[in-house]
Amino acid sequence: MKQFYCELFYSMEFLGIAWAVSGIVVLALTIYSLRFIQWQRLLKLRQEESGAAYALSFVMIFPIYLILVAVFLETTLMFQAKLGTMFAAYSAARSASVHTTAAFPEDRNDDFITEKARIYGTRSAVYAMTPFACGMKNTPSDSQNCTNFWNAYDDYLEGKKKPAIAERYRVKKYGYAEIATNVSFELGEGDDSQPWTRDIIATIEYEAPFFLPYIGKLLGGKKGKFSNVVSKIISTASIQNECPQNETGSLGIEYP
Repeated sequence: MKQFYCELFYSMEFLGIAWAVSGIVVLALTIYSLRFIQWQRLLKLRQEESGAAYALSFVMIFPIYLILVAVFLETTLMFQAKLGTMFAAYSAARSASVHTTAAFPEDRNDDFITEKARIYGTRSAVYAMTPFACGMKNTPSDSQNCTNFWNAYDDYLEGKKKPAIAERYRVKKYGYAEIATNVSFELGEGDDSQPWTRDIIATIEYEAPFFLPYIGKLLGGKKGKFSNVVSKIISTASIQNECPQNETGSLGIEYP
């Protein structure tokens, strides 16, 4: 029997259950409340206390309702970050594949993936994660990669009637993506004597922060390196290695 696998739920199993359960319960409670709440009786509280007994049950259930809404929002943000890691993993694998394919034999390590491919692949992953990264932490970046990324963003906005993201906010987003995204590369299964026939696999591990620490602990969050409570989100992507099978095993093109 073939095992079911979905990248969207990889490393998100518990959060996925919490998201589904909280969403269903919140929806059910909302529909129930709207159908059975007698608003006229609640409005009597402005004039007299006769509606207090009716309002008591609503007041008692409201904290539970609020917690479920918070759980639903937090898990939704986690799934948004998960989508970012999936895109980042693909970007990293694609970049590593391009630079490994173009590399000269003397530049390749024992595992075939060059150091340059790892550097560019990691940079691609950080670029891809920046729109999904947290900009609320004090993690500004002054790296040249950050400057290049946002210069490209400004060039894109030139001539368009779109508001630009505040500079302080954008450098924090890039800074958090840079320090909270861990990238690793490996070759897929295949013949060890012909590594160019094996896929390049990129794995992204991202520390996604919870904005409500108590909700984060409730959902199994752990202490992170750069945030109080985080959930480690992991995604992988595999790209075919298209290294040419010639004498040098290289395209002979030096990419900048």
